[in-house]
Amino acid sequence: MQVTVFYFQSATGKNVSSDDGLVMDIDDVCDQLLPEIRPPDDFLGVVDVAGTTVQVAANETDFWVEIPVPAKKGSYGMTVGSRAEMIELFRGLPETFSVEDFAGFAFKSW
Repeated sequence: MQVTVFYFQSATGKNVSSDDGLVMDIDDVCDQLLPEIRPPDDFLGVVDVAGTTVQVAANETDFWVEIPVPAKKGSYGMTVGSRAEMIELFRGLPETFSVEDFAGFAFKSW
């Protein structure tokens, strides 16, 4: 499945803005980019064909995965405990993303 990717990796200084996102296969994202996400500043987002984003940020001991909803001034998200679990979540993304696809997502205001 093809997605548009944006990310920041502080260790390497690599930065791809959401405006300049790269089109990649989700398996390549999972194999090449997600293993490199590190705390405290790294993040990565993937955008589906409908324009919905799923993004992840690395914390010291876990990962925060969310779907931002600007109209509600917040995000639906959850903490994922391990890198392997986070990568598996991204591998299992459907063609179009929806909050309903994630049983553990809860709303968090900005």
